[in-house]
Amino acid sequence: MKKLFVLSFLIIFVAGCAAGTVARKAPTYPNQETPEAKAFFNRGYDLYMGGRFSEADPVLSQFITQFPYTELTDKARFYRGEIAFSKEDYDSAINFYRQSFSQIQSPNIAPMARFKAALAMYRLGRNDAALMQIKSVNRKAASAILRLRVDSLGVIASKAAKKDLKEYVIWDLYVLDDYSAGAGFKAMSVPAGEIIKEDVALNDVRTWVADETLALADVQILPLKEIKGKRSGGYANYKYAYLLLRAGNTAEATKQLKAYLGSYPKHEYYGAARVLMAELGGEIGVGAGVTVGVILPLSGRYAVYGKSVLHGVECALGIYAPCTGPAGMSMIVKDSAGGVSAASLVDQLVSEGVAAIIGPLLSKAADDAARRAQQVGVPLISLSQRATLPLIGNYIFRNYVTPESEISTLVDYVFSDRRSLRRFFILYPDNKKGAEYKDLFTEAVEGWGGKVVGSTSYAPNQMEFGGALRGRGRGATEQTAGIMFESPNFDALFIPDSFNTVGYIVPTLALMGIKNKQLLGISRWNDAKLVERGGEFVDDAIFVDAFFKNATNSSVASFVSKFKGAYGIDPTLLEASGYDSMRLIIAAIQQNGAQNRDTIRDALLRIVNFPGVAGRISFDKNGDARRQLYVLTVKDGEIRQIR
Repeated sequence: MKKLFVLSFLIIFVAGCAAGTVARKAPTYPNQETPEAKAFFNRGYDLYMGGRFSEADPVLSQFITQFPYTELTDKARFYRGEIAFSKEDYDSAINFYRQSFSQIQSPNIAPMARFKAALAMYRLGRNDAALMQIKSVNRKAASAILRLRVDSLGVIASKAAKKDLKEYVIWDLYVLDDYSAGAGFKAMSVPAGEIIKEDVALNDVRTWVADETLALADVQILPLKEIKGKRSGGYANYKYAYLLLRAGNTAEATKQLKAYLGSYPKHEYYGAARVLMAELGGEIGVGAGVTVGVILPLSGRYAVYGKSVLHGVECALGIYAPCTGPAGMSMIVKDSAGGVSAASLVDQLVSEGVAAIIGPLLSKAADDAARRAQQVGVPLISLSQRATLPLIGNYIFRNYVTPESEISTLVDYVFSDRRSLRRFFILYPDNKKGAEYKDLFTEAVEGWGGKVVGSTSYAPNQMEFGGALRGRGRGATEQTAGIMFESPNFDALFIPDSFNTVGYIVPTLALMGIKNKQLLGISRWNDAKLVERGGEFVDDAIFVDAFFKNATNSSVASFVSKFKGAYGIDPTLLEASGYDSMRLIIAAIQQNGAQNRDTIRDALLRIVNFPGVAGRISFDKNGDARRQLYVLTVKDGEIRQIR
């Protein structure tokens, strides 16, 4: 099998040389290849190609010492490296590979030899040395498949060396270009595990685009001129424009956005870029004449919630200054609490020509509306907490902050940035939602290699927690609760409840002697009253939320400023959700001019890492929003953003 691998490498090597011979300038060697030398070399080469490595190696060695230095000498050195590589004698292989490019850099030999030297270093666990070696490969002299192998090794070795994504994203970007150049179909001849799949590289790049911790310098170090106009350049260009906007450099951000929009009309972030351009006062593009329907409870007991969402939708359309939106788009609003069924409201909106619908908010109405919207084929983005809505059909989307998103963001942050936290205790309300958070948290922690050492529940809405904490609460046991009083046994305490309940629990824990434990929480902690009730006991607590009005994100700051200017109050998650839902539809319309219902649906499914004010949003295959939330903490008596 090893011999077959080596021979497949050789086929790629020879094919790559043949493909590039015309374009490459032939190197000048000090001696001419004589017929005698060629015949001797071919004898060793034929043995090598026949898989008779033990016979080929001494012939190639003798050739190197017996004949004057020519390109055949470097080829003989390379093949000796291949033979050593096949025997897993990587140190010898590295030596031979280096010899083959140490004197003259033949474009027919050096690129592959440098790559194979790097691969041998990687096999020896010398990841940093391998990365240094592949950086020296002349990409212009390499064939398409060799570039894919080089770039894949860059990703693989970087991950093995535990480098940060921003340090090696260039290799992922190169991989995308390699696949666009058609190298993927040739990768079948390469051993499994040595080629990065296109979707893996794409996921890395999307993660990099979504990383809010990146600075302008992290993009500026990329070879922007080299990748300009290529597939990779689209991601870099968009991220650069976004970071410029976040930094407040609106003039340069506008310039970069215009460059991106002009160069990448079919790129996956095109719609999002159009929305950002509109927020900068630029022309948003297609969309004039498109009408969006809105179904929300605007009367009755839930009117306050419906009106909050509606204000966010209005701000996204620029109904009231200083909010801004796309020119020519409009909306038709229906009251889901007005006595008419939600399904009938969908029919009314369809008859009035809407291209998409936002709402309803409440679960029963949302379910009825979603089923009807699926039947008539109109995209609907609901803000309901009902998890099964997106399963109704491919026209149904849900923009709701799920417990899965909360736990994923929280646990990912803990294991990435708070590495000393590995053992956890869960204190949760004895109800369906509390049990759901407990199970999700346990699964996520174990997925990262951590451990939940115990848990105990308490009756919801109770005011006294001493009994539960000692193991006498409903669902509690002496064994699990008792762990809480043995300080070495857990590093952090997770409480999936409201700020109000946490405000009672945390001081009680302190009085019982449980101190200096990292507190972890959910979005319901994000309220100024958490600090009022918890006081010093909630200092340094870590929790998450989709919307944080004081976020460092420039899009959030712009939204908060415009919304407050229009309505005189600060927006909450409800307003932010309405704002994002409309902006998602606007972005879908901008994506390749998607103005009918089917193309809007398809464009919504393709949205990834949309820069929402309530977190970056992507829709999964079912149409459910997946987002990266804000990580928050308490410092000096106020809630602040960590990430």
